[in-house]
Amino acid sequence: MLAALRDVARDQHLTILGTCQDSVLADAADVCGELLWFVHASEADIINQPTSAWAFDSNGARTQLTEDWITAGRAHA
Repeated sequence: MLAALRDVARDQHLTILGTCQDSVLADAADVCGELLWFVHASEADIINQPTSAWAFDSNGARTQLTEDWITAGRAHA
């Protein structure tokens, strides 16, 4: 299913966002090549903690991207 979604996104030049459980993150990364990680701070805090983004190279090595850029924007929210 993930491969089919990836192919549609590539063919149609669009981004498809989806959610998955922690247990399938590695599988999702292998197919999609990129992950966005959202953390819900608490029931009392309605705003998520800063988002982290990861991309994966052809060898599957994880590289954290854009963290400084994303977290810098939180000070302005």
